[in-house]
Amino acid sequence: MVILDQAMQFMLADMSAARLLIWNAAWRCDAGLPFTKESSHAKPFAGDLCARNVWNARKHSELLQGIPIERFYRDAKIHQKWDGTS
Repeated sequence: MVILDQAMQFMLADMSAARLLIWNAAWRCDAGLPFTKESSHAKPFAGDLCARNVWNARKHSELLQGIPIERFYRDAKIHQKWDGTS
């Protein structure tokens, strides 16, 4: 089972952390609270994480059947350059 692979568990934990950062920034925005700091933390963390984990996850091909992994990686790298996340 793939979830038993410790490297995959670390990737999933990082993705959960990125999701929480994004949701916190979105919640603050919806609540009318200042969210600049939270979104500034979430964007580079999630963007860099996506670029790193999408490419590393390709070795777990049973999870990626039917998913255009190269396009996801390319999109993540383009957003890093053009959106200034790193």
